[in-house]
Amino acid sequence: MLGAVAACAAAGAHGPARSGQVEAGCPRSAPRECAGKAPSYADDVLPILERRCFACHAGDGPAAEDHDFSSVATLRAQRRGVADQISACAMPPASKDALRAEEASVILMWVACGGEAK
Repeated sequence: MLGAVAACAAAGAHGPARSGQVEAGCPRSAPRECAGKAPSYADDVLPILERRCFACHAGDGPAAEDHDFSSVATLRAQRRGVADQISACAMPPASKDALRAEEASVILMWVACGGEAK
């Protein structure tokens, strides 16, 4: 994940500070276990990734070589690191809009529930 942080940092500083304002709930607590119905990759997670992550983590994005999250297999393999970055409010980088609490919760719960590709 450090490569992703470094690659996206090229677009701006990373970390929880965003234009002098830290989002409430940062750092976030990742759930330790799956509670309730797992979020769907296709219906819940993928739309968030498309909006918030694919600019860096897909196609010709600066972090896509090591962290191409348009591939669900890559995302699943790196899901713990993704959860760590989201929990620490290090991703998206400060130069990008922060994840809304609901978006972060969906991804963190998907990881806690095993990160199924369905």
